[in-house]
Amino acid sequence: TQLCLVLMEKYVNIGDRVFDVGTGSGILSIAAARLQASSIVASDIDAVAVQATQENALLNGVEEQIVVKQGSIDAFDGSFDLIVINILAEIIVYLLPDAVTRLAAQGHLLLAGIIAEHEHLVQEKIAELGLVVVERLNHGDWIGLAVQHAW
Repeated sequence: TQLCLVLMEKYVNIGDRVFDVGTGSGILSIAAARLQASSIVASDIDAVAVQATQENALLNGVEEQIVVKQGSIDAFDGSFDLIVINILAEIIVYLLPDAVTRLAAQGHLLLAGIIAEHEHLVQEKIAELGLVVVERLNHGDWIGLAVQHAW
């Protein structure tokens, strides 16, 4: 989460449409609101996480800016300037093909929650999908990546 927050400070632009996949407690959605994204949607397969995100958004005064649904990458339609996925590497690999179809032309995927020993799984899928890593951060055994279309 920490690496994702660092990347968000660099890649969220005022007015961006942001999708927080696997939102958990909503920390990244709240950060997107604080960074002045215009539209923030968040999803999680866990109903408790959806409720926690809604409650935390309310506690932080950004409940009007964040729409939360139970589900996964398919919970919302449309394209997004920024898609944030802070989940284990194996799940990121599974979600990436669908995430790419929802990424705006000049948009970025921010991927974190990746343990260093599994980074190669994510890097292989990134290459397979015609994406490129534009920034790589690490903190201990954790990796965070900013990714965009190669074209």
